[in-house]
Amino acid sequence: MKHPITKLATAALALSLLLGGCGKQPSGGTSEPQGETGVSETSTVPEGHETDHSFSLSDGRVVYVPSLWVRYDGKKSSVTLNRAVWKSAASGDETVLVQGYEPLFSAGRLDPIAKTDAFSEMELDFAQEPKSIVIHRWNDEYINKNDKSEDFEVITVREKAFAVSGGSLYEITAAFEEATVSYLLYIQ
Repeated sequence: MKHPITKLATAALALSLLLGGCGKQPSGGTSEPQGETGVSETSTVPEGHETDHSFSLSDGRVVYVPSLWVRYDGKKSSVTLNRAVWKSAASGDETVLVQGYEPLFSAGRLDPIAKTDAFSEMELDFAQEPKSIVIHRWNDEYINKNDKSEDFEVITVREKAFAVSGGSLYEITAAFEEATVSYLLYIQ
């Protein structure tokens, strides 16, 4: 029988190898799916992009994907980056930076926010301003049900605020100048 420390070290090594190219959340520590081959997250970030997710492309270019937080009841929480597609303005070529999870199968991977009576809406706080925002919401009853991915409610966003319900998974899709990004948020 292996010693518990050996098991822990083996598990830690396997996890670090598995997550080797994954992005990182600014806080909360939630891992994301790995991007395309030839895309890696970089640690050198120029001024103005300190809170963005940065990725080095195989041709040496560095692209930035804005982070997202939500504000509610005097608190601020990071929102998990799920999928990011960068589109070159010059060539129109698209590169998948982060290949996300299917939203309905991701609730268990997210750090949930507990819904209380103290708040009924959240405000979106992007590191950079998007050109457009679309929010889809699924009730708890649809989580882990593959045939329910189209059974969502489109949520209205007014001045970056939106109404929230407990027991809901939210996919927030934002279009930026050169990227389309999907973020996931789970409200218990």
